[in-house]
Amino acid sequence: MSFSYSSLLVAVDKYFTERKFIAMSLAILGGSFGMVIMPILIESLLQKYGFHGAMLVHAGISLHVIVCGAVVFPLPTENISRNSKTNKKVDMKFCKEPKFIVYLITNFLFIPAQYIPATQLPETAVSIGIGMDEISLVVAMLGVGSGFGRLFFGFLSHCLFNHVVKFWIIFLAGMGLMLLMVPYSTKIEQFLIFAVLYGFFDGGNNVGWNLSLKNLLEPQYYGRAMSLALLVEGIGCAIGNPLTAFLRETTGSGGIPYFIGCAILCVSAVILIPFSNVKQTFQEQEIIIFDETNSELEKFKFHDDCYEEYIKINESTCICKKEIIEK
Repeated sequence: MSFSYSSLLVAVDKYFTERKFIAMSLAILGGSFGMVIMPILIESLLQKYGFHGAMLVHAGISLHVIVCGAVVFPLPTENISRNSKTNKKVDMKFCKEPKFIVYLITNFLFIPAQYIPATQLPETAVSIGIGMDEISLVVAMLGVGSGFGRLFFGFLSHCLFNHVVKFWIIFLAGMGLMLLMVPYSTKIEQFLIFAVLYGFFDGGNNVGWNLSLKNLLEPQYYGRAMSLALLVEGIGCAIGNPLTAFLRETTGSGGIPYFIGCAILCVSAVILIPFSNVKQTFQEQEIIIFDETNSELEKFKFHDDCYEEYIKINESTCICKKEIIEK
């Protein structure tokens, strides 16, 4: 799942330039549709085919990701002069930057809290007399809210791209505050309202952690930084479910995990505040066009925010693909 998800994000980053933020929010919108459809579908399959049969059908559905992946091809690249030397060293200096370290800490923190509704909500609802069919509807409404949140965050970021980190902070805090609704909810209508609101902020968060990298780091580091972020999130996911189960068993109160989840999400948002005004900065690069005899034809400057359009030769020299084709 992680391989397919990270590949999707990197592919979208390479394919789109002008409306990249909108493209990324639309690309992961399918996850929200899955949240709406799959709980109802799996519940039906469990009743009809039992656990093993339901898992076989689920496996068949999941294998269709191979069909989707088969149409994601790398963008074509042009060959460069044989005399050019490419710097193959992987640059990881961004890992030492405080803003990226704090970013990783936030990614580690919000994941355990994010899984609290999915793991604890059914038991919480059953304990106050809500049926499993109604719980499936609540989980589906999480997906509805998530879809609206992802779309809203994507379009908002497209219009105000220098404030993405600020939006992410707001959505993280919103998730935390929404968790406080659950311990005080006693009716299915209250759980449904919670599901829509929490899903909205959660959907925006699922876009925000990704798009914030565009403000915090230079474009060429995106793929490497996103992979590290997913690794940290995976660690957070591994400890999240056992942690919430431990809290429920030791405290004897279904509300404790939600209060702690609120605190974790708010802390993960607050530590980002010092970097909320960070704007994307682009280094000035030099493009040199050569003829067939390797003589210099043209030299001009550009900002590396359009790095997809160029082939990097070394730290200071790039060649424009379009100009090569035209000349």
